[in-house]
Order: sequence, then structure tokens, then C-alpha cells
Amino acid sequence: RLSGALLIDWMKAGIKLPPFIVIDDLDDAFIWPQDFELLAYCKLYFKRELSFNRFFCFRLFGTILKTKEERKRQFPLLAEKLRPIWISYDLESIFKYTDINNHIKYENRDIDIILLFGHHQSYTRPQLLRLIDNMASKWKIVSTKTRRLSKHEYYEVVKRTKIAISPDGMGWDCPKHYEFMLCGTLPFILRPTIETPYELKDGENCVIVDYDLKDLFRKLDYYLSNPTLSADIAQKSYNLAKNKLGNDMLAKYVLDTYSKVEA
Repeated sequence: RLSGALLIDWMKAGIKLPPFIVIDDLDDAFIWPQDFELLAYCKLYFKRELSFNRFFCFRLFGTILKTKEERKRQFPLLAEKLRPIWISYDLESIFKYTDINNHIKYENRDIDIILLFGHHQSYTRPQLLRLIDNMASKWKIVSTKTRRLSKHEYYEVVKRTKIAISPDGMGWDCPKHYEFMLCGTLPFILRPTIETPYELKDGENCVIVDYDLKDLFRKLDYYLSNPTLSADIAQKSYNLAKNKLGNDMLAKYVLDTYSKVEA
């Protein structure tokens, strides 16, 4: 934000700058009013938690674009500048705790399901934790209810697990999606509510669960009863995360996207 404010100050002072892009890595599903000018002057605005309805990002701009005519004229132009980005991950940081190239075979994993997350970050998380008691009689589960894990323990437990339920956090996108994928675990992910530059395919590289969780038990039972299919999906999920979703690929995506606009 500070560098963005300085950039706008320079432009207002008449300093000519080359076209620039903005990377908005905040969890917010909207753009703050103080960042309006960054959006207005930039070439492209890359945003996490980019709603399918891009106008949703502008819902705090009422004090800036005060009339219906201004909004009607400006919103489509501003929306064209928006591009989605994802959280990504830093492979070197993960290698401090575990080797993602060394997995336990899916059929040899001794934990059926994990639910490891903070309680307060989304409405869905406490709902899931309330469902654990109904699952525990049928499957072996490790959850936040059990105990807190160190980072080393966390990765080792994930690598012993068949299915990881990965709900949203402060936004739909969260680091655990990618950590679970990289550990060769079958990720159960809530249906995306935002644009993503990569494609999640239910039953191919992940399992998608509806927000009301009504299909959760059926899908858990199905995939735990079909380990060969689950192992194949988990492998495809791992390949997606390892080859396409790291920090290096995020940087490449941003530069490639910009070059296409400039071409």
C-alpha cells in the first residue's frame, strides 16, 4: 500500500512512469477505496479472491464514483483490468519441514481423514468440526480437536493421510489447498466462489464439496471405498500443484499475462 501511494503521488506530480501492474494479495473480496487510483492508472490489476462477478470488487467505490452514470461508464473498463491470482507456495520453505518427493503409497496410509485448521476464519470450519463425531465411529480421523501439531508433525501427518478436507479460510483460497496436494493427499475442496487461473476438476484432480456439506459423507464414503481411483486423483492433484502452482509459476503467469496485453 505504501509503495502504491508513493506511485500515485509521483504520477500526480507529473512524473512519467512506464505502464505498471498491481499485485493485490489481500484476502478481501473487494478493492479498498484508497487503492482506486492504483486500479485506475495501472495496466493490469492482479487480485486474489476475485469474484466471478468482478463488479463486486468495486462495492466500496460509492464515495468515488458517486453517480449511476459514472459507475455505468467506469465499472466495465475497470473490470477489464482485473486478473485472478492464487496464493501459491514457496517450495524451499516447505522443504525445511518435509520432502514432497518422498510419499507414502496411498494404499499404505493409515489415517483416513484430516481436518486441520483454525476455528475462527470461516463459517464452514466450525460446521465441519461439529460433524467429526459422526465420522469418528467409521473412519480414523486427525483433527484440530485432537491436538495442535508442530510444522514437522503437520506435514508427516498429512503424508500419512488419504483425504484432507480443506475448507475456505479468510477467503476461498488458502495455503492448505496446496500443502495437501503436495503431500499426495486427496483434497476435498469447497466449490470455488472465485476466479482461478488454473482448473480444478471434480473427480479428476480434486473432489469438490458443496458449501451446505450435504454431499460430504457420501463422497467420503465413496472415495475411501475406492482407493485406486482416489490414488489416481491424488497423483493428478500433486502434479498440478508441483508443476503449476508454485511461486515460480505464479510469477511466470503474471509476466505472460502482461505480455499478452502489451502485444
